Amino acid sequence: NGRSPPPPQDEAPADDEFSDREEPRAEARGFLSEMCDPRLRFRFAVMCFNWFSISLAFYGLTMFSPNLPFSVYVGNVISGLVAVPFYLVAPVLIDAKWC
Repeated sequence: NGRSPPPPQDEAPADDEFSDREEPRAEARGFLSEMCDPRLRFRFAVMCFNWFSISLAFYGLTMFSPNLPFSVYVGNVISGLVAVPFYLVAPVLIDAKWC
């Protein structure tokens, strides 16, 4: 291309050397530019729906827990036993190719 190689790292370049070219700027990509892809838009909508649904379900279960026929401690143990399988299955579903 006819250009000379850059100077070694221990030497500072002269002021007028390399002044004819600009550094390439990375294009700023924001949230809205990412939402142009229909697949990302659909996945984002599904994740928002899932987050809202799961949060609402846990909120409802928490509000209903005083009405359960057993103590608070037993309720916490049952809640933990119900949640553990989902923690074990979630990484498998996240890495699934069909998701």
